[in-house]
Amino acid sequence: MSSCCQKPARKLEGVYDRNIHTVASHSGVEQKLGRAGCCGSAEFNPFDLFALSLASCMLTVMGQAAQARALDMGGAKACVDYELADYRVKSVCIKFTMPCPL
Repeated sequence: MSSCCQKPARKLEGVYDRNIHTVASHSGVEQKLGRAGCCGSAEFNPFDLFALSLASCMLTVMGQAAQARALDMGGAKACVDYELADYRVKSVCIKFTMPCPL
């Protein structure tokens, strides 16, 4: 079972930027993906992109719900890890860190 961001094999992180968008980063290559697209991001493999897109989608839905309630969750983070088995995603673990106070 995945350690769920305790000691992830890869450090993938999505950060909500208050504008119904997220910025994703990959610590192993010090690259970010955001609204402007993907520039020179060959180090993000399809599994990384899948896991990050799931976390970004969840952050965006949560951000929309927060906005509807006049809550500011800008800076909320999602730490993502996944486990593979035979080149298939076996599990995805997403740990959310919310700004305090929310």
